[in-house]
Amino acid sequence: MSHTIIGVISDTHGNTLLMERVCSHLLHREKVNTIYHLGDNYEDGEYLISIGYPVKVVPGLWCDQFEDGKTPKVIIEEIHNIKIAFAHTIDLILKSRGKECNIHCFGHTHTPIIKKDNNKICFNPGHLKKQIDRGNEASFGIIKFETNHICFEIISAWDIGNIVKKIKTEYLNLREENKT
Repeated sequence: MSHTIIGVISDTHGNTLLMERVCSHLLHREKVNTIYHLGDNYEDGEYLISIGYPVKVVPGLWCDQFEDGKTPKVIIEEIHNIKIAFAHTIDLILKSRGKECNIHCFGHTHTPIIKKDNNKICFNPGHLKKQIDRGNEASFGIIKFETNHICFEIISAWDIGNIVKKIKTEYLNLREENKT
């Protein structure tokens, strides 16, 4: 199996300087295949696409695209037979087909989370709004699909080499639920 690495950012709120710095790190140092922007602001994700980053975007609750009726609020992807849902809030995932996915990636709270519960991973990369917001330092996420396991990391956006949280899980533990 080939390795796949994805970057996950959220709640950039127009902070293009920090967002570009993080995305440059993700693309050039981490060698990510795709960067997922989990909303607030949708325009920030469009900007990253316009300057050449491989980005997929969902809208935040206050973005015009959230109500336009044509922009998906939840993106569902499958990587190495693992289904992943991307949305601005966990509620959007749980009220959609995304609830069946193995990994739930969401933003909105500005609080970094990696939590395993009932063979599912909840992953919130935090925010890139400013150095500290809502009591949380700016951070972003990386998900590495490796040979026998998946590694989830939350990394400080101010001290980019500093892994704030990390968890590894074996593929089998996430695939068990799909066999029913």
